[in-house]
Amino acid sequence: MADFYSIPLSFISLFEESDQNLQVSTENSLRQHISLIITTRLGDFRFDPSYGCKIWEVDFVVPSNLNTWKDEIKKSLEEAILTHEKRIEQIERFIVRVERGDPEGAKRINQQLEIELTVHVKGVKEPIDYYETLYFNPVSLV
Repeated sequence: MADFYSIPLSFISLFEESDQNLQVSTENSLRQHISLIITTRLGDFRFDPSYGCKIWEVDFVVPSNLNTWKDEIKKSLEEAILTHEKRIEQIERFIVRVERGDPEGAKRINQQLEIELTVHVKGVKEPIDYYETLYFNPVSLV
């Protein structure tokens, strides 16, 4: 039996006799919570205005230096994850890549932000991997 509830919570499963669709493993719970932290803007959760991360404040900012922007994003994500996910003991690997796709004939392209984490979690023997892709900074081509 799993220890954590899934995100989003299935209200239909609440009324069923089996809680099979309600609960998830520690690994899946951790991945879901990290994803929630990353995709939440600061201030959106009114009970804790510090919940979320700063990357949404720079969504449409065109960076003058891509490496500086990437380092700021990485620092913001690491801070937010370590602050709000208390089950993590240590981040073993944290990679943030920024790529810009240039599809032929595109009128609008986005920067692609790839986030890869390997974390050690209290009570779990094996490290847990996490991967997420986000799209930023729409760029219009003329």
